[in-house]
Amino acid sequence: MKSPLYKLPLLFFSVLVLATSCQKEYESVEEIDTKNISDYISKSNLTYTKNDSLNIWYSVVKPGAGADLKFSEIVPLVFTVRSLDGRYASVDTFASSNRYGSLGEGFTTNDHLGYFGSEKGYPNALKYAVVNFLKKRGGEIKVIVPSRLAYGVNGAGTIPSNASLEYHIRVINEKDIINYDDLSLRNFMTSNGLSGFTKIQKGDSIVYYKISNPGTGSSITRDSTVSTVFTGRFLNGVIFQQNSESEAYTSVLSGVIPGWQLAIPMIKEGGSIRILIPSSLAYGIYGLRDNRTGVVQFPPASCLDFDVQVINVAK
Repeated sequence: MKSPLYKLPLLFFSVLVLATSCQKEYESVEEIDTKNISDYISKSNLTYTKNDSLNIWYSVVKPGAGADLKFSEIVPLVFTVRSLDGRYASVDTFASSNRYGSLGEGFTTNDHLGYFGSEKGYPNALKYAVVNFLKKRGGEIKVIVPSRLAYGVNGAGTIPSNASLEYHIRVINEKDIINYDDLSLRNFMTSNGLSGFTKIQKGDSIVYYKISNPGTGSSITRDSTVSTVFTGRFLNGVIFQQNSESEAYTSVLSGVIPGWQLAIPMIKEGGSIRILIPSSLAYGIYGLRDNRTGVVQFPPASCLDFDVQVINVAK
C-alpha cells in the first residue's frame, strides 16, 4: 500500500500555482495608487514631477519671491484639497478651516513648518514638499499624496477611504495676509448676496458692517461696558458661539477684539449690527487655543462674522 505522503509533491505544486496566480490577479495598494494618479495627471493634461523618496507628485504653480522657508518657522498659508476621484473637496476660498497661521495650529512650541504632518492630522509629506520644492514664501505648490500616505483605507471624516489627494497650498507673505483677508470678506459677501455694508478701517485692515437697528439709548465708546446678545460664525457658516439675553455677554469694549471696538460704537444701546471682521482685527494668524485643554477655539487666520445686539450700556 502506498503511503499518503506520495501525494504531497503534487499538492505543494498546486498550492504554489494558486499562490502565483493570486499574486498576478491582485494589484498592491501602491500599484493602484500609482495607476490612479498617473491616469489623473494624463487625463487632466497636468505637469507633475514625481519624487521617489517621498512617493509624492508635485508641481510648483507659482515660485515664491519672499524669504526662504524653514522647518522651524511660522508662516501664514491657505490650501485647497480634493480627492482625485471627485468624491471629496474642501476649498480655501473663505472657509476658515483651510487657513493656518503656520503649517500647524495654535500657540504650542511645536507650532512651525516642521511640525505640520501626520501629528496634526495631515499627510506628513506636505511639509517636506513645501519647504524643499517651493522653497520661498509667496509661492504656490500642488502636491498629490497617494492614499496609503494620506488617510488610507479608513479615510477621515468626509474624506473617503482609499482616496489619493491633491493639495493646492499657498504660502502667504505675512504682510499680504491683510489683503487676503479683505479679498475673502468681499468674496464672502458676493457669494452670499450680501449688500449694503459700510467699511471702517484701522491701518490697512478693513471691517465691514451693516446696521439693522441704530438704537436709541446711550452712545457707546471704547470705555463703555456693554452687554450683548450675539451669534458668531466662521465664514464657512459654522457657529462658534451664540448666547441669549438671559446669558448676555458683558465686557468693557476696550477689552474685546479690535473689530468689535471699531464697529460697535456705530450703534447705540438697543441697536443691532452685523460685523465682518478680518483675522488681523480678530485673533490674527495664530488663532486662539484654550491654554488648559489645548483645544483650538479659533483657527489661525480666521475671518469672523457676527450678528450683535447691544442690550445695555454702562459708562
